[in-house]
Amino acid sequence: LASAKELGILSTEEELRLCVQKEHERVTFAKSSIHNMGIVALCDLPRGSMVLEYRGERIRQAVADRREVLYRSQRKDIFLFGVSDPTNDDEPVVYDTTECGTIGRFMNHSCLPSTFMKILTLGGRMHLVWCARRDIAAGEELTYDYRFAEDDEESSRMQCLCGAPNCRGLL
Repeated sequence: LASAKELGILSTEEELRLCVQKEHERVTFAKSSIHNMGIVALCDLPRGSMVLEYRGERIRQAVADRREVLYRSQRKDIFLFGVSDPTNDDEPVVYDTTECGTIGRFMNHSCLPSTFMKILTLGGRMHLVWCARRDIAAGEELTYDYRFAEDDEESSRMQCLCGAPNCRGLL
């Protein structure tokens, strides 16, 4: 099954708009076999299709560092996602979805992920979009490789619970 984008029916901007509009018809929050709760596909998602836009408060790295300390002191689950901004000389930017954001913040890690992150620049704005790495069946949990820095001390890294055949053991 080809996506509308592959068939040349929609522009990238139109595909993203449709992805956001139909988000609640395509994915849902559900019990996860990996870690508590996660995101599950409600319909078949073809390889290469946009699955979900990651949206949240966009902040500088210095602000994210301060918030991480604050959130830890408050014993909150932390949802900070850092990327380089292609619209601003690849300056680091962080999306904070700890207190506000889309369902995307609940996507669990897997060493054999079903999605990958694509950074789109549309109308001078950066958009973070998860796309299907392969065909994803309705009812399947959506996963992403968090790619945490491996230079952290092993004792501070979290155990990986993905269960994939190629599991690295630690995040």
